[in-house]
Amino acid sequence: MNKLVAWEKLHNAAKWLSTPSGDFEAFMAANYWGESGLVFLDLGCATGGSTIFLAEKGFKVIAVDASESACTRLADNLTNKDLVQVVNADVTKLALKSRSIDCVIAANIFDCLEIEEAQALFKASSGWLKVGGRLFARILIEEPAPFARPELKLKYYSMDEVIKAMGGNFYGSIIPVTRYVGSNIPVHNWVIDVVNGK
Repeated sequence: MNKLVAWEKLHNAAKWLSTPSGDFEAFMAANYWGESGLVFLDLGCATGGSTIFLAEKGFKVIAVDASESACTRLADNLTNKDLVQVVNADVTKLALKSRSIDCVIAANIFDCLEIEEAQALFKASSGWLKVGGRLFARILIEEPAPFARPELKLKYYSMDEVIKAMGGNFYGSIIPVTRYVGSNIPVHNWVIDVVNGK
């Protein structure tokens, strides 16, 4: 099964959370408390937990996902439509204005890419971000068996692979974080909070 078809099927069937993860909320509180007038890019936005949160705080958001049904569901659920541009596109083929973004959000999108695509997306993100802009990412270390979907062929990253994919354009922190979902099932991720240095 084609990966995009698999994601479309999943988005049609799944009910995704409409709220952001706790690690994303912590990132926002630490870095953007009291800020205004910023532009965020939400890569792999799905049905928009992070996008909706950002728009409710008054930030402008470009929300991108390859799934048409995910984008439609996000657009239908927006209350701040004037702040959000929903883009149905492959993140690896995205063209944006250089130095136009204050913060890139990439929650588990790199897991869906091959390592070469991840490297290219980190490099593109560095170009879209203003110098000093931030990137928040969550990347799977491993996926628990109950959530495994062979048709999606997710990529799991070691610390060395994360650093290699980032390519030296960013500096900041990469920490392992375990969160519990469903019936207390642990999901292990790298949580990345980095600054664009180029």
